[in-house]
Amino acid sequence: MSFRELRSFTEALRTLGYPRAISMDNFRSPNFPVVADLLYWLVLRYDPTAKIPDDIDTENQRVAFLSAVGQVVAKKARLVLKTKNLYCADGRAVKELLKLTNVLLQFVVRPLSLVFYAAVASCVQAVPENISAPCSTNHGLKSPPLPFFQGCSQRG
Repeated sequence: MSFRELRSFTEALRTLGYPRAISMDNFRSPNFPVVADLLYWLVLRYDPTAKIPDDIDTENQRVAFLSAVGQVVAKKARLVLKTKNLYCADGRAVKELLKLTNVLLQFVVRPLSLVFYAAVASCVQAVPENISAPCSTNHGLKSPPLPFFQGCSQRG
């Protein structure tokens, strides 16, 4: 567990919209209820139809919870989580949680970037293939083509 991993994990949770405040001090000592709550929220965020037991009172229930989470993540996200590290519920669990968080973060960030690029592409006109040749059309503009499109030698 490094400071950078903890920081990126907490920032990723904020980006994903995790409803509770998570500080980096939560993972300095074992805290299984926090790790279980994070796992439950992340798995349901990835697959809302997943059936995961939510009882973590006894050791057997915790093992059943982690086994169910591991199976759902392996089947749906094709990730292998080390359940031993998750059971430790300390800094080693952050590395495993970060795997699933990064997958979810790609789903959030990628569509936003595609929307941005689509908006930029619709605002920018197409550049002619032969930039040294004069532009034959004005692309529906009322003004003549820009001097830049008339050739590289005519600059300045």
